[in-house]
Amino acid sequence: CDSEARLRQRDSAMNRKLLISAISNLSTAYNLVIINVSHVTIAYQYCGGADACSAQVEAASTAVLVGAILGQLTFGYIGDCVGRSAALRLTMALSLFGATISAAAVPLGGDSSSVLTFLALSRFVLGVGVGGVYPLSATIATECVHRPHPAASSCRLHRAEAEAAAESRKPRTRALSDPSRYDPRQDHTHTAVDAQAHTTALRHAAVETTRLFAERTRTSAGRSSSNAERGRNASLVFSMQGVANLAAPLVSWALLAVFGVPATGSGGADPGLAWRLALALGALPGLLLVPCMGEGRGGQGGGARHTADERMSAPIAALRAEAGRPAGPSSTLLSTLRQRKYWSKLLGTAGGWFLFDITSSGSRAVQAAAGDAPPLQGDLAHNLCAQMAVVAAIGLPGYYVSVWLMDRVGRRRIQLQGFACMAAAFAALGLAYDSLESAGAGGRVAMLLLYGLTFFFSNFGPNSTTFILPSETFPPEVRTTLNGFSAAMGKLGATLGSSAFKPMKDGISAAWGPAAGLRWTMLACAAVSLAGFALTYGFVEDRRGIAMEGAATAREEDNNGGASAAP
Repeated sequence: CDSEARLRQRDSAMNRKLLISAISNLSTAYNLVIINVSHVTIAYQYCGGADACSAQVEAASTAVLVGAILGQLTFGYIGDCVGRSAALRLTMALSLFGATISAAAVPLGGDSSSVLTFLALSRFVLGVGVGGVYPLSATIATECVHRPHPAASSCRLHRAEAEAAAESRKPRTRALSDPSRYDPRQDHTHTAVDAQAHTTALRHAAVETTRLFAERTRTSAGRSSSNAERGRNASLVFSMQGVANLAAPLVSWALLAVFGVPATGSGGADPGLAWRLALALGALPGLLLVPCMGEGRGGQGGGARHTADERMSAPIAALRAEAGRPAGPSSTLLSTLRQRKYWSKLLGTAGGWFLFDITSSGSRAVQAAAGDAPPLQGDLAHNLCAQMAVVAAIGLPGYYVSVWLMDRVGRRRIQLQGFACMAAAFAALGLAYDSLESAGAGGRVAMLLLYGLTFFFSNFGPNSTTFILPSETFPPEVRTTLNGFSAAMGKLGATLGSSAFKPMKDGISAAWGPAAGLRWTMLACAAVSLAGFALTYGFVEDRRGIAMEGAATAREEDNNGGASAAP
């Protein structure tokens, strides 16, 4: 049937979009994490130490965050105007360009530290690209759901009935097709075979009819499999960031082992192949996606019809297109923001992301000890790559626990327990720091493992839920715009945290000692986590199993057979 063929084609396109979104997230996370190791390597190679050009390193780090904020705001709006897929192609092109240029960084003048100025400019371009991936990939992941199609269900029902009728006629037709072999004495045998075949076929048809009826009932009730799998799809897409968080330090570690750590103060005399290749690999996912992103661009209907359908939730657009109904009234950004019901929702999505990213900036407080040589070799206590890999490995399972429980426990509960457990882990780390530090290498390893738990509960918590919530909370016409705004608030929180925590830690350390500096930094992270818990409790709703915002109208039209309510 044509309807079932179109359904399979649509599901194939959705799977391709999910794959593109997942690889885009992998690219984004890798490019954001890999620079943490590269900055250390470059600072020692071109400046003679991490403290010699700390201002330039901080400027390069800030540039990518500023670029990400701009990309989230800009491409969130572009995604609502021209479609998610088209905007995602553009963001990946910018990411590919920024990663490639970063690998070619050289001093801009006689000052060797100006290589970080070059890096800041290229990382800004990269930041715009990776920032745009956040709202677009999240929205694509939540909109790409496999919703049962009523026309396809009817088609399968009719086909099952036809097959049952054909099956019931097979034995008698075969007996009469060759009269020379017909034996009247076996007529009772054929009659028994006919009855048995007919009964079996009718039983299969009844089972299929019952299944299709239940499927259509679930769809009309608004709690279809599409709503049940929405959180899982988005969590799977986002989990690729966890893979990248682990891959980045391991790739850097391997490249440094192969090509060696550049000598301190060597400048341009050492090509720095390790950090250049590590940065260049950030362009690889984008290159691999080029064939996939080119598929399906032709023959999609083109023009305004396809653009409008892509801006809406994919299942809603498909149902309306199938029925020949218009897309319905659209929402604009200003008209949406005028509605008070969205104020608290925006505070919940943007505020939760803002507070979470402040706590994630506390990772700067736990790092390898800096000395005369780059902290990139040796034991765990003095190897930044090893520390990052251990923390990422501890946090990685949190992504997949979220995948498993996102549609069972719900977004709100997962975010609440995540903030609560993060607050407990940060507080334990701060209060027990003196005891762990005095325990030597074993205590430092224990401290690192405890800190890794904050990543586990952030991934099985607000890091995953803040990615999903904006995409299912706002109307489809402004979905990526407000998703981008929420993500931008997260990067603003990261900028605030990175600019506040380190000076606070250094100031307290100078006055009361290094132990006091780290202890109060961890306690501050615990306090911010508690604020995130309170904000989630008051302003975050759980849309688990409920149709996405803006889908109700389409569902009502579908249930009423296409009749529209009077205005």
